[in-house]
Amino acid sequence: MRMEAVLGVPLNAQAKALLLLRRFSPHTHFFTFLPTKHHLCTTPSLPSPSISKTHQIKPPSAPSRHFQTTFSPFPFPPLMKAHLYTSFFCTLIHLYLAAGRFLNASDAFYAMRNHGFVPVLPLWNRLLYQFNACGLVSQVRLLYYDMLSCGIVPNVFTHNIMVHSLCKVGELVPALDFLRQVEIDTVTYNTVIWGFCKKGLAFQGLGLLSEMVKRGIPIDSYTCNTLVKGFCQIGFVDHGSRVFEDLMKGGIHGDVVGLNTLIDGYCKVGHISHALKLMEDVREGEFPDTVSYNSLINGFCKMGDFEKAKCLFDEILRLQKEEACADLDADDVE
Repeated sequence: MRMEAVLGVPLNAQAKALLLLRRFSPHTHFFTFLPTKHHLCTTPSLPSPSISKTHQIKPPSAPSRHFQTTFSPFPFPPLMKAHLYTSFFCTLIHLYLAAGRFLNASDAFYAMRNHGFVPVLPLWNRLLYQFNACGLVSQVRLLYYDMLSCGIVPNVFTHNIMVHSLCKVGELVPALDFLRQVEIDTVTYNTVIWGFCKKGLAFQGLGLLSEMVKRGIPIDSYTCNTLVKGFCQIGFVDHGSRVFEDLMKGGIHGDVVGLNTLIDGYCKVGHISHALKLMEDVREGEFPDTVSYNSLINGFCKMGDFEKAKCLFDEILRLQKEEACADLDADDVE
């Protein structure tokens, strides 16, 4: 059977490693396994994941006498071979996830661990990220605990993946507890704020700003835009506008995303005049852009004012034509 049929993805350079692994997979007694040292680690408090009997990770068995005397097919030192085979397994897991073969990806991970292979931190982070991106949040937690049991020390990127996986499924209390026990950065807090706003709890998300200031965590434009969108989604556009203005006064650089979010929020609650005033007051750089005009046109159409919607449509066409002419003139000068 061809590899394309097995994985459901085209055979590429990355899949060549998988072919090599499959070629030697019947000869697992040739592998030099490195038994892992499972020891206790101080771990953040998280809900304990449930592990099925079929997916329990078994410790690697001791090498047999035949294993100790048989010649290895690869002329690599044991540590290098272990890292090579671990990379093969991680590539296989990645290919399965990319093809939507989630059960196969999970089985490949448990096979890797049962053989005693322990990825290095970058490979663990990549696995956590890919499982989380595919929506396999419960597996992310299992992988995280297994990583800690192997003595691998996580970094900020690892923590951010864990926080995102918890916020994605609405587990905000465990996410907050986790955030307050580990090394974090601005992205970590932004993710938790996003989790609160996603559930309509923008005011609770706003309360985290004071905690960020106390812990010396910088606030950026993404923090601002997330809160503005959170308030607009629950109809408190004026609160979102005040947050935007206060953070701008505090030195946070406002961008076109935040301004467009406010314009769209005003249009959805029927305050078209506020949206128009905001657009006229802040005409600079890339603002207003096509998104700004689309929100206003949509707002006027919902109100039944098609004449003003047509005027805005003509205005953006004129601006685009002038911009295109300016680009042509600049090319002629060059």
